[in-house]
Amino acid sequence: FFPQVVAVAARVLQGCRVLGVPVVVTEQHPRVLGPTVPELGAQDLPKHPKTCFSMVVPAVEAELRARPHLSAAILCGIETQACVLQTALDLLERGLDVHVVVDACSSRS
Repeated sequence: FFPQVVAVAARVLQGCRVLGVPVVVTEQHPRVLGPTVPELGAQDLPKHPKTCFSMVVPAVEAELRARPHLSAAILCGIETQACVLQTALDLLERGLDVHVVVDACSSRS
């Protein structure tokens, strides 16, 4: 299912670009697990490395503070049971509406 998940996530990313929606990309321990796949089409975007489940790391928190007008987040990613879930909970705790694109998420469990 991975190619389908990446294809849907790439379409979400394209839509965000067209609509001017800010995009934040994180990578889970990229030196060990590898970089974001090129098929996503995010090569030109900065990637914030992380070693915890949530993507709400200091660099991302700084981006959120720089955009106080943001009221919602759209999440795509892998390891849904850990990374996407913890990110959703952290963003909800910060008062954002969270939307998870289920067809752009995957999990090993």
